[in-house]
Amino acid sequence: MIAWLVLAAGLAGAALIYGCAEPVAGQDVAATIGGSRAEEYNLERLGGKATVYAARLSRWLGGLWHGRPLAGVVAVLTLIVVLGLFWWADGLLDA
Repeated sequence: MIAWLVLAAGLAGAALIYGCAEPVAGQDVAATIGGSRAEEYNLERLGGKATVYAARLSRWLGGLWHGRPLAGVVAVLTLIVVLGLFWWADGLLDA
């Protein structure tokens, strides 16, 4: 029963976040993910390709915590928690 309540609350929260967040318009997706070429060139000179990829990953992960992508993160985390609760409850019933 608790898992169903968590699922309903989490998905309702994700829907609320998605509905209230404004879509990102007029932003260059390539620039958002990759940064400028000069910045990436300087990063590569200082730390190599691994540093460039780490900076891209960091920018992408940072973008997940606001706006509409946050709604997707909340929904996925809700599903993971609910599946964990169902798995835990199933283990309690078997014992």
